[in-house]
Amino acid sequence: MKREEVEVGMKIVFRSRDGQTTPGEIVKTHPARAKVRSLEAHLEREAGTIWNVPYHLMQPVPGESECEAGNLNEGEYSIFF
Repeated sequence: MKREEVEVGMKIVFRSRDGQTTPGEIVKTHPARAKVRSLEAHLEREAGTIWNVPYHLMQPVPGESECEAGNLNEGEYSIFF
């Protein structure tokens, strides 16, 4: 993915160094990486852990943006940032 394709609240799947994939939600964006809250346990860390993930390791989950679902208003942040 590219930085321009990402928005806060978007549901994504990210890949770790060992190739495992984990679902997550973007909570903050930066120029090279985004802070992503994991939605499942990953690499012996519990769900809800914040990861700094490079954009090239992310894939969007189609139609699952929090803003589209009505759970967050445009520009609103999750409590995890």
